[in-house]
Amino acid sequence: AAQTVGEWFWDVLREMTQRDRKLFLAFVTGSDRMPTVASTQFSMKLAMLGSEHNRFPIAHTCFNQLGLWMYRSKDELRQKLMMAMTESEGFGLK
Repeated sequence: AAQTVGEWFWDVLREMTQRDRKLFLAFVTGSDRMPTVASTQFSMKLAMLGSEHNRFPIAHTCFNQLGLWMYRSKDELRQKLMMAMTESEGFGLK
């Protein structure tokens, strides 16, 4: 199941528009831009959190880590991730 959620995540990320990818980057890292110096060394960690599929993904921006729950479908993952990306406030920095 964790492998399936991970595969769905990469599918969803590939299917995003450029604008949505910037929102995703801001959600996970706190910035909508890749650092120029570290762009070749950028890494992001995915963590599978558990079976509570009704919860939203969790981002730990200090660690470039995204926590995903065991969603039941790719559409559910997409919906929860997009909602988290667009409705979260983060630090409020622009």
